[in-house]
Amino acid sequence: MNEQNSRRILLTGVMAVVVSLLVVLLQPTLIRWDDVLFSELLRAFKDLSGTVSGGTRESVSQLSLPRLAAEGFFFSAASAFVAYRLSRTTMLFLMVQLCVLSVLYQSLGWRFANLQGYSVSLLVSIFLGCIVGLGLKRMDENRLASDALRVQLELRNRELLESRLAIVKQDERERRLLAADLHDQVLNDLKKISEQVDTLSSTPEEGFGQQIQSSLKAVMGEIREIMDNLCPVVLEHFGLAAAVEECLEKGAQRSGFEFQLDQRAPESYINNLSTVEKQLLFRLVQESVTNICKHADASRVCVTFEDGGNQLVISVEDNGKGIAKEMVAESSRGLLYMKLRAALIGAQIHWLAGAEKTGTRVEIRTRPSADLAHADGQ
Repeated sequence: MNEQNSRRILLTGVMAVVVSLLVVLLQPTLIRWDDVLFSELLRAFKDLSGTVSGGTRESVSQLSLPRLAAEGFFFSAASAFVAYRLSRTTMLFLMVQLCVLSVLYQSLGWRFANLQGYSVSLLVSIFLGCIVGLGLKRMDENRLASDALRVQLELRNRELLESRLAIVKQDERERRLLAADLHDQVLNDLKKISEQVDTLSSTPEEGFGQQIQSSLKAVMGEIREIMDNLCPVVLEHFGLAAAVEECLEKGAQRSGFEFQLDQRAPESYINNLSTVEKQLLFRLVQESVTNICKHADASRVCVTFEDGGNQLVISVEDNGKGIAKEMVAESSRGLLYMKLRAALIGAQIHWLAGAEKTGTRVEIRTRPSADLAHADGQ
């Protein structure tokens, strides 16, 4: 028997003692009703050999009270156990049986030992014991609910911690990619320019300065593109829709698809987004467009902002190869990071089949967060 069960049994016993003592204290008030009901029970059992009267009742101060306390303890403990352990329907059935048992017990006590019964007092003991059992049951249910909620919160906190760690790892991965881009593109281009400057200083050639100027412009363009990927200027100054449109234009230049931006959502939906929400939503759309450029082989891409019933719904749909169901089910690393980014602002992201079952439709649903907006304002 574990500690919890021992504690529960002890508490039930203590409460049964309290109930029995309470019934004893109420005995002067209940004695008249005990006489009446017990007489009626004897008459119902056709046992009128001894009529209840003041001369035949035991002395309340000597013998009856200890016996009443013992009987009250037994019936209150039994009813408390029944109420605690069993379902409501079964409990009601057994409570009726306990009441019948108390009647039979009193009848047999009168028949064989001439013991006066306390019908109302025992019924009160059963009723109060039932209340005690239900109270203990409710306490345990509340405790179990609290434990379940605590475990759920612990799991949720663990998931959030793992999500943050995954985001940190993804950010670290992106930093490494950025360093690789700077090394492979910008640094190499600057090295070539340095070599061209050395050549120009030693053996000047006609038009060589123009080549260096073109190389410098190319490097500056690459640096601007890297900076814009890190912190989109259009998003900051012109809003989410303009940033998405620019993202589509760049994707179209790389992959040659046609694109369309359809703004159907109320302006208030986008205006109520915090800066953090706008940035993460843009990253989700940007990653979706990047995936289309890399894998979809699409000829048309459509991004739609629409009203989803107090929600902003952003859809990125293409007519390309589509995404394998296994990849969505298993959540590849890229899709997992997108889900984690969406979860940071309470958004939901789903990968669905496109129109006419071709291509892919990425659906992002979000409701502006007052907490994020407040924190952003601070």
